[in-house]
Amino acid sequence: MILTFLLAVPLAAGILSSAVRRRAVMEAANLAAFALTFLLALAVASKVLRAGAISLWDGFLYADSLSALVI
Repeated sequence: MILTFLLAVPLAAGILSSAVRRRAVMEAANLAAFALTFLLALAVASKVLRAGAISLWDGFLYADSLSALVI
């Protein structure tokens, strides 16, 4: 489930930024998305270190130790 959120957060920020054209709102959405993505990346890395590779949707989304490092 973390992998889904890791993909959904930047998508939601992009949709919000395209819907609202004010610069301050775009910057706030970008900063919030970056912070949340960073926290989710730390959670993925922690989960991979504890339990090994994680996958979702029968392996369609997959994160092993190298993927967690790159994220």
